Amino acid sequence: MPCGRQEFWGEIFTPTTRSLYASLRRAPRIVAAARTLTHRLFPPSTTTGARRPLLCVHLRRLEDAQRCRASQPGNRPKVSCQPGHRLFASTKQLAAGIRHLSTLLGGADVYVARAIVPLADKPRWPFVAEGEELKSSIPGLQSLTPMEMAQRLRDPSFRDNYVASLVEQEICSQASAFLGTIDSTWTQLVLLQRAAQGHASPARATVATAAGCS
Repeated sequence: MPCGRQEFWGEIFTPTTRSLYASLRRAPRIVAAARTLTHRLFPPSTTTGARRPLLCVHLRRLEDAQRCRASQPGNRPKVSCQPGHRLFASTKQLAAGIRHLSTLLGGADVYVARAIVPLADKPRWPFVAEGEELKSSIPGLQSLTPMEMAQRLRDPSFRDNYVASLVEQEICSQASAFLGTIDSTWTQLVLLQRAAQGHASPARATVATAAGCS
């Protein structure tokens, strides 16, 4: 899928929808949780009090190859493809793209929001350990499960997958830059909200070179 603004948005981002997305607000407890979590995960410098830019990444690996459209033009790696496919975007490639974008942002902190498929539902899902692999490849990267989020916030209600996902959407919507999975509605909501709020994310311009357009 092309990464240009017109090709991506099509006729969706009209003045009316811009106004709607600009007025979008999540529940106060979600907003407060996102702020608290960001502060605890990425505290300001102890010497200057300044914060580094925050790059928020949404990595949506699928349970199967339903969106791996190999017939599309180009040979860019695709997050939606499974291991063994010629267009599969490996964890190593994704890590390199994230590191590159973090560097472009002046050494940004990185948070990765991931959709984790329960092992009981998909015992052979190949991306169970990807979060830990990314952490080992990118020093300082943070990525929490709902259980870990609840522990950080000291509130068991955030163990719910849906509630935890809302918190991560809020973090990504307010981050310095955002890199998402282009065929994900989760990513599209954050992109539309950020655009409506006037965010100019460098991530859009570097998606193709960093990690492909899918």
